[in-house]
Order: sequence, then C-alpha cells, then structure tokens
Amino acid sequence: KLTDAITNQLYIVFDKPNIYVEHIKQGFLLPCFCVRCVRTEEKVCLANRYKLFNKIEITYFPTKNYNINDECNKILNSLYDNFFMLNFEKGLIKGENMEGFIEKDVLKFFVEYNFYVFKKENIDKMQKLYV
Repeated sequence: KLTDAITNQLYIVFDKPNIYVEHIKQGFLLPCFCVRCVRTEEKVCLANRYKLFNKIEITYFPTKNYNINDECNKILNSLYDNFFMLNFEKGLIKGENMEGFIEKDVLKFFVEYNFYVFKKENIDKMQKLYV
C-alpha cells in the first residue's frame, strides 16, 4: 500500500515521528505528520494493464515555538530530498510534481506517484465474456 511506504519513509528519515493517516482528532501530539491520498485516478492502458495516478499530501504540524518557519523549511527540504524516489513493493517509484508551502504555520507537501499495475482478474473476466 502506498501510504504504508510513505509512512515507513517518514519513520526512517525523521527518526520515528508521530504520524497520522486517519482523521486527526483534537489532542494529537506535536510535532507530527499527517499523510493522506488526496486524488487517485486509474486509466486502462492495454488489456489488463492500468496506470494508477496518486496525489499524496504530507502535512507537517511543527512544535509551537519562535522559529516555525526555520523548522518547516528544514522539513520541506528533507521531504524533497527523500521522497523523489520511494521504496514501494518490489522496487523504487519516482515522485513527480512535488510542491510544498507553509500556510498558517503548517507545512503542506504534495507529491504524485504514478505507476503501472497488471490485473489478472480482469483478463479472466474478459475471457468469460468472449467465450
């Protein structure tokens, strides 16, 4: 799963930070990351080959101190460096269209991971339709 690969990378790069992948309720621990998939798309390429498009948002909530911009800029630079290539399933996938900004003392970082998948079950269904 893509979000697992991203949280694993955050866990390694930032030395075991607090990471949330579900809805954040009040009382979450700072500093922390929140990871969510904000857009997905699937396109048929050829028979049972599909291209999956995934836009991921990584939000960083810094500690409340006097140098929030410095902290967020350091995190942002590290996100660019460490999410260009991501270990996923059987290899590496390339991050594309990376974008980051600080808004209201919160860092938002977006990255897209697009890859191809092979769906065997669709071939089986198609063969049954044409028999």
